[in-house]
Amino acid sequence: MLIISCIAFAYILNNIIEILLESKASESNFQLEFVTMNQFMSEKLITERLRVRIRSHFELIWNE
Repeated sequence: MLIISCIAFAYILNNIIEILLESKASESNFQLEFVTMNQFMSEKLITERLRVRIRSHFELIWNE
């Protein structure tokens, strides 16, 4: 019973770590996309008001 419990614990712990790493990678990807979007808007001389609306929309989509 002890061996089975240890194996189950290791399996569960491994799954938790994978979820956290995936979440971290996803967050990093979001930050990179956000920086790229800001650079694009600067290059295209998008107005500040529109930039704020675009960022808000992008964050809303990300949070969903």
